[in-house]
Amino acid sequence: METRTCIKERRSMRKFTEQEVSDEQLHELLEAVRWSPSWANTQCWEVVVIKDQARKEQLAAMLSEKNPATKGVVQAPLVLVICAR
Repeated sequence: METRTCIKERRSMRKFTEQEVSDEQLHELLEAVRWSPSWANTQCWEVVVIKDQARKEQLAAMLSEKNPATKGVVQAPLVLVICAR
């Protein structure tokens, strides 16, 4: 897929199934993050993987109720939190 097409056709998902994300799929996602470009290869981010339901609920509680992602954080099988470092 061409980059421009990929960018133009991207969508934000807010409904999730209860289907688990396999360790292999998670590894692929984290590898994509690891290989993402950054200025001078600084990789100035950390990725926190949250699978625990109680932790997802704590994270959702920090978001505004008006934020459309709040419900999705709780419903998603896992959440990747990207933190600047």
